[in-house]
This record gives sequence, C-alpha cells and structure tokens, in this order.
Amino acid sequence: MNGQFINDQLEKVSGVRPRIHQRFEVLSERDLDQIHFASMNILEKVGICFDSQEALALLRTAGADVDGSLVRIPSKIVERAIQSAPAKVTLFARNPAQNLYLGEGYVHFTSGFGATWIRDSGVDRGRDATLQDLITFTRLADALEMVHMVLFAVVPQDVPAPLLDVICTAEVLQNTSKHVQLSLERAEFIEHTFNIARAVAGKGNPLPISAGGVPNSPLHYSEDVALKFIRLARENVPCFIVVGAMAGATAPVTLAGMLAQQTAEFLAGVVIHQLANPGAPVVCGTFSGGFDMRYTKLALGGPEVSLIAGATQQLCDRYGIPLGYATGGVTDSPVSDVQTGIEKTFGVLAAAMAGVDVIHDGASGLLG
Repeated sequence: MNGQFINDQLEKVSGVRPRIHQRFEVLSERDLDQIHFASMNILEKVGICFDSQEALALLRTAGADVDGSLVRIPSKIVERAIQSAPAKVTLFARNPAQNLYLGEGYVHFTSGFGATWIRDSGVDRGRDATLQDLITFTRLADALEMVHMVLFAVVPQDVPAPLLDVICTAEVLQNTSKHVQLSLERAEFIEHTFNIARAVAGKGNPLPISAGGVPNSPLHYSEDVALKFIRLARENVPCFIVVGAMAGATAPVTLAGMLAQQTAEFLAGVVIHQLANPGAPVVCGTFSGGFDMRYTKLALGGPEVSLIAGATQQLCDRYGIPLGYATGGVTDSPVSDVQTGIEKTFGVLAAAMAGVDVIHDGASGLLG
C-alpha cells in the first residue's frame, strides 16, 4: 500500500483532527520514565497470572519464568513485543469510506455501549433492553455523522446469555456499514463471529470488526481473555487490550501506582498478542479510574478517568501503540441533569485534548 493511497484515504476519513493550542498532558518526561520502570519491574519481579495453558506455553517458549500460572516476564521480551507492535492500525468498515486510521492524529467517537436497561421518552421507569433496541441503536449510530465506530449499545435481556456473542454480532453487522467493535464474552464462539464477519464483508475483503478483552485487575488474565488475544492476533483482526482498574480497590489508591499496574497489565497483553503473531494490529485501551467507596463501583464520571486517559496517551505515544479506547462521554448520574452535562462534556474534552484516537462511549448513556 503506497503513501499516496493512504493520503487519498485520509482525505475521506470521517474523524476529527482537533485544533488544540495546548495539549492535555499529565506527566513529565521524568514521570514517564518512572512509570515505565515501575511497570517493567512489576512484570519482571512480581509477575502476572495467566489461566490459559496456550498463553503459558507461548511465554515459556519465549524465555519467561513460568511458575504454575504465575509468569515473570523479562524486560527484553516486553521490549521486543513493543517494537513489533504496529504504530498505525486500520479499522476497516464495510464501506471503505468509513475506515478508521489510528495513529494518524484523528479523534474518533463511538456509539454507546453495554446498557442493560432503557428509559423510554416520557416514561419515568426503565425497562430491560431488548434485541430490537440493539438493532434500533445500531441503525441510529450508522446514521449519525459524528459516530465513527459502532459498539453493542445494549446487552439484550431477551437473548439467552450463551448466544449473546453470535446473535449480537450478526444483528449489528447487518445494520451498519461502519466499523464494529465486538463485545465477546466467550472465546469459544470467536470463530463463529469471524465467520459472520467474513460473510458480511464478502470474499477477499478485510473483516469490518475488531475485538478485545479486559484483564482481571490486579495482574490476572483469565483463560477466555488470553485466548481471545491469541485468536485475534492469528486472524490479524485488530485487538483492543483494555484495562479497567479501580484505585483503592483493584489497584493502588494513588493514581501513579494504578497507572504503573495498568501499564504492566497492558504490556503483558501485548506480549501474548505479539508472541502469537508478531506485527499483528494491537491497540491500547483504558477505563481505569477511582473507586466510589460509597456505592462500591467505578466512578466513571470522575476526574480520575480523564487524568488516567491523558497519562495513558502519553505512555502510548512513547511505546508507539495507538490509544484506541479511552472513556469520555460517560456520567455516573442516573438522570439527564446538570451532572450528566458536566461529566460528559469535560470527559470528552479532556480525552480529545489528550489526542486519544478513539473516545469510547462518545455517545453513551447514564449510570456509567
């Protein structure tokens, strides 16, 4: 693919190139050095747990110290994985004019994600989300110019849980021509979702999907998540490695400590992914933030989320890996009120000013 072709495509890209006079940066160069050193020390001295035997075999062959499910990863293995990961990633769409080019300086927005209940207009009480709601919200996202990537806007409560991955994938891909980020709970169904995407894309065309997973903080990868990373790498489908740690609960209470742990968890995922297929497209993501001890939940509307997103973008710049998932348009409010407006506005603004490639939940709902 020549440079002129890429330039021609960038002329058509639907993302926003922000005109920012002062970029939102959280860390100094010295801070970045310290966070990087701390995260590498965590991986090499403390270690991280993997439940997947396939992942453990890859790590053992690469030279990591494997003790049961606990793996200590030498820095040289991590550095090799960082170097092999591509600095630019294309997220393909059924309509090529809707392709997204991460690492090119554009900011993109996703649809909402993962709602389990719906509040209809003029109705005070919420109701369970349905498959028809998923179809409706997908069509809406497809029509909205400022939504560049389509997510599973709701989790249909009228679909049997074991079939959610396959049914939601089929319905969403049928109802949008934009790039779709799949939300896959079970690694056993990933090949079925690939087959659906192949049928939609047509023979010889790139799959219009990406997917990913979230490690269990602190420092633990379940079998499903590790296997998804390996399968995505071998299929050359863009893989989103997303960390959602909570300061004071599943991570150190200090933001610096949480950032070091988050970076270690992310880099461990990059190692597994790149060992499976060096050079395969991989993307960083974060929705880490503060722990709301009153309600025992992640405070997604809090300022800590924006601070971590800004710091993560700086680390991704250093590693040369796109930050394709940072939470922005979320709120902890249960109603559409002033709190909702403030949290959504400043969350999106901070992420855009940080230079995040894709602002996740850019058109999201209520209650995080």
